[in-house]
Amino acid sequence: MINDPLKVIYDFVHESGLLTKVEYLFNDYFDFAPVSLILHAEHRLLVVNAVAEDDTVELTTFLPVVESGYTLMDVSSQKPWQKLLHHRLQWAWLLTNQQGYFDGIQFAYMDEPNDEPNIPTIIQLQVLASSFHIFHLVREHVSSKSSD
Repeated sequence: MINDPLKVIYDFVHESGLLTKVEYLFNDYFDFAPVSLILHAEHRLLVVNAVAEDDTVELTTFLPVVESGYTLMDVSSQKPWQKLLHHRLQWAWLLTNQQGYFDGIQFAYMDEPNDEPNIPTIIQLQVLASSFHIFHLVREHVSSKSSD
């Protein structure tokens, strides 16, 4: 049975609790970019896989089997994840490109675990060349007032 990505991400946003651990799965041949992201939360697990055959995203709720030629790495203490530990996921977006492929996902984490966020931390993953490129999006402050 194929998972409905919208249901998987909806359940993770609404039922996961606080983020407790983050891991990347690397293909040892392409060790510069992960092929999977594993988000561990208090009550749920989300695995985001880059599908090599068509450069799309697959979402599952099961830990991947680490086969020969792959390395699992705890990145909880690395940027951008270290400041998101023990924070709650507020929003998630499934990203579809102009050709109709689901090839990215975006997460917005609250600034404080129990408060309304002022400016969430936004992390975006895009599948490029069978692996993930990870972006930390930064808000641009705009104003109707001249900056002269």
